[in-house]
Amino acid sequence: MKKQLVLFLFLSLNVFAQTGIGTTTPAVKLHVKSNGATFRLEGSDHSYMELYPQGSITRYGYIGYPNASSNHLTLMNQSGTGQMVFGTNGVNRMYLSSAGNLGLGNNSPGTTLTVGSGDGAVPGEITLNPVAASNEGGQITINKSLNGSTVNWTIDQYGTSSANARFRIFGGGSETKGINILENGNVGLGTADPSSRLHIYDNDYTGWWAGLFLDGNSAASGTQMIMRNNNDKEWHIDFHGSSGLTPNALNFWNSVSNVNALTIATDGKTFLNTTNTNSLNITANTTDNNGMVILNANTDQNWTLNYHEFMMFQKQGNTIGQIVAANGGAGVTYNTTSDYRLKTDLRNYNGLDIVNKIKTYDFGWKANSSRMHGVMAHELQEVLPYAVTGTKDAVDENGKMITQGVDYGRITPVLVKAIQEQEQKINQLEKEKKSLEKTLQLIQRRLLKLEKKK
Repeated sequence: MKKQLVLFLFLSLNVFAQTGIGTTTPAVKLHVKSNGATFRLEGSDHSYMELYPQGSITRYGYIGYPNASSNHLTLMNQSGTGQMVFGTNGVNRMYLSSAGNLGLGNNSPGTTLTVGSGDGAVPGEITLNPVAASNEGGQITINKSLNGSTVNWTIDQYGTSSANARFRIFGGGSETKGINILENGNVGLGTADPSSRLHIYDNDYTGWWAGLFLDGNSAASGTQMIMRNNNDKEWHIDFHGSSGLTPNALNFWNSVSNVNALTIATDGKTFLNTTNTNSLNITANTTDNNGMVILNANTDQNWTLNYHEFMMFQKQGNTIGQIVAANGGAGVTYNTTSDYRLKTDLRNYNGLDIVNKIKTYDFGWKANSSRMHGVMAHELQEVLPYAVTGTKDAVDENGKMITQGVDYGRITPVLVKAIQEQEQKINQLEKEKKSLEKTLQLIQRRLLKLEKKK
């Protein structure tokens, strides 16, 4: 009888306090200490451990082999809104949402895989290591869509030597059906061995075909190409549209004589040293409307200094804009004059006030009914006159429309300022929100204490 009483007291103390197996100082309700296998769940067919915390909401999870003859070790959260969270060093690192979206460093993944946090605190970086004993580097395969697509796409790195090592984006299993970028910065479209900064090759067609397609947005629009040497001498090749002095003609002229050295009209007539055209437009009189341009700076000198200017824009010999090599020849930048030495009287301003005055529309073009978002030039001119050229309702001596133009890039500083002002307001609201949350939590604690006293 005494033995039974001692056993009952021993079990009672351990049930209502803490139980230790292999230790006399248990730290939790059940503390098992062992150098080998510590805990084992064994079933005749399947076995798992349930986690069922109590509270105001239903939560239930389990780990193990829950189904008969299952060979899948399952870690399951049965909550309809909860996540699976994994962490290291006391910090949550990986989140698996109830919808099956996986976030690495992101606690609210909105896609199948989200890497990094939205505020940049956890970088969204992925490293793809190469295949062992192979010429293949890291690789991503994007399978074709269920409708429409016919091939899968691959993004990878490949090379048998440093001379032909390249980054590739291609479809259908053939690298000539995509883009290849060599380690020297050369880009190939249709070729795995580009010999210039942009190398376009197409051997699929035996007839006329364009490697590069330049398409104007209306019959009156055009483009211009300028070639400049180190003595500030320039050659211009231009084609002006239907609004030109010689409509739809191709023109070649230089900065020395400032006169068209060569003009080719749509009827095939050629003019030398004429002045009846003054701008550049490129178009075609066929349904293909194709064109091709390759600018190849075939030198290995001065790339790291970004000395290579592919295109310059000047006013009476002074540069006001340019397109130049950047990043050691890996790309280009499009610049407009912005030197501090040209500016004075710097003032602060309210970006949000300006943005709120800008009217934007979802509109259709009369020429082809295509739709886009934008502004009316004359309305923007009232708010930001420097972003607009021309005059409302202007026409030439023949009654032809002289259209206004908008440089949307000039709106960017105002948008940046508006975003900064919004950020300040958002930060202030967040501070106020946190203060209110703390106040609410304090009120809730007090209410709980009052309820417990009842």
